[in-house]
Amino acid sequence: MLVHGTFWQHWPSILLRGLSCRGRTHIHLAPGLPGDPGVISGMRPNCEVAVFINGPLALAGNADGFLLPKYFKEALQLRPTRKPLSLSDNEGTECQSGPRHTSRGRTMIQQ
Repeated sequence: MLVHGTFWQHWPSILLRGLSCRGRTHIHLAPGLPGDPGVISGMRPNCEVAVFINGPLALAGNADGFLLPKYFKEALQLRPTRKPLSLSDNEGTECQSGPRHTSRGRTMIQQ
């Protein structure tokens, strides 16, 4: 499992353009969610959104340093409660208590 942790303020841009190295050498990924055993770096404990990456196909990224949304397997709201997020639209991505999306089912996240 490869997961990128982020914050609500970045989620609309990530859905639209993908993850960016933002001038760094690489995009930080973790082997799980905050608090999971073995997750000691690559995931801030206070992140609000987790983006699950579709493994080996995504690792190359593109020439501009972006990991495109087509490589996102699933997304999960972490705060205030955990729930799946839709990757198909970006409506409602900015809201005080979390987004209002259609659910895609948690079972895909656990694969």
